[in-house]
Amino acid sequence: MAADLKSLLPRASAVFRAKFFCLFAVLAAVRLLRPFVSPSTLATELTLVTAIAVVPALWLAVQREEPRRSWITFALLCDLVALTLGIHFGGGADHASGVILYGVIILLGGVLASEQVSNLLNTVAITLYTTMVAAEYLGWVALPTG
Repeated sequence: MAADLKSLLPRASAVFRAKFFCLFAVLAAVRLLRPFVSPSTLATELTLVTAIAVVPALWLAVQREEPRRSWITFALLCDLVALTLGIHFGGGADHASGVILYGVIILLGGVLASEQVSNLLNTVAITLYTTMVAAEYLGWVALPTG
């Protein structure tokens, strides 16, 4: 029974391939639409945040065999950093809907790697978000004006 369920789970390389194409589309859209929108849209920051997640996804997408657990963990940790920066640039601690995406990344860690990886991602996500909120509250980093 467990083997049947395991066969239904997506392969990690297919997930990262789809993720790469989605993130690449976001990068292309930001770059193509930049001349048509306000200069205060933070296109450079959005490009940087997306690139943090695109590079590991590309690396895992081009692998011929299934990626190792350590590479999956590294890619998902990069996703957490990119998401935290995206939340910061998108309005900071007041950006309530961005926090939901942490759960998606933690879930992917559990499905594609292991429960231990999921626990690690959970701990890192809490640490990153708490640090971002504290840094904004204490004035260590300024909220982007847009």
